[in-house]
Amino acid sequence: MVERNAENWSEPIHLDNPVNTELMDCYASFANNGNLYFHRFNDENGKGGADIFLSEYIDEGYSNLINLGDSINTKYHDWDVVIAPDESFMVFASFGRPDDMGKGDLYISLKKDDGSWCKAKNMGNKVNSCEAEICPSLSSDGKYLFFTSFRDGGGIYWLDLSKFIKEYKKKFKFN
Repeated sequence: MVERNAENWSEPIHLDNPVNTELMDCYASFANNGNLYFHRFNDENGKGGADIFLSEYIDEGYSNLINLGDSINTKYHDWDVVIAPDESFMVFASFGRPDDMGKGDLYISLKKDDGSWCKAKNMGNKVNSCEAEICPSLSSDGKYLFFTSFRDGGGIYWLDLSKFIKEYKKKFKFN
């Protein structure tokens, strides 16, 4: 990671174990409080080919990993996570789930009041197509989602998440 001061960026700082291992640790996303979300391939404590993990930022260091469990991770590939700045929701890519619309879709999960995560839901045809959707990213305020889709020859697409999340909360009765 690098840190920003008033004038420039620090030299890169290597995040040691438990974050970096001999496994493939990818696609870091930081919440405003410093908590780090990422995916790892083939972790012995994982549910599938790639799983999403949290390492909490505590006392200027990172805690042991927390596998986000059955609400997020499956026996399929769950990856490319992006966390909302306030940790109220996450968006990630997954490949192989029974409700997949094509070659990989984006899923969303909202954080419950008790701190656990709602079961991830496919973001539907407002986002996903019969082609692959990957690499979600958020605007700094968490209002807009940007993602790559391979539909129509491929490109970068965006969505106003504030409206989308309101609709999904009603549809799936998130709480």
